[in-house]
Amino acid sequence: LILDVREEEEKANTSLPTAIAETGIPVLHIPLGQVGQRLGEIEQGGRIIIICRRGARSYQASLMLRAASFDNVEIIGGGLQAMVY
Repeated sequence: LILDVREEEEKANTSLPTAIAETGIPVLHIPLGQVGQRLGEIEQGGRIIIICRRGARSYQASLMLRAASFDNVEIIGGGLQAMVY
C-alpha cells in the first residue's frame, strides 16, 4: 500500500509520478491530520510506503503508524520533490 499523506490541495495540483502509478500498488490518500482518526482504513500486516511532498509528513505518519502497531512501514525520503518524474 502507498499511503499519500499530502493535503487535498497538493494532491489536486501534483499527481504521483508515473513510476509509482504504474506499479499497480494501491494508493490510499489520507492527509496527515486525519491519519490518527482513520487508522482503521489502513490494512495491518502488509507493507506500507508513505509519501508526501518533501518527506517530513511521511516521517510523522510513520511514527503514528508504528505507535499503532503497524510493523512494515517505510517512507520515501525527500518525498515527491526528490523523485524523478
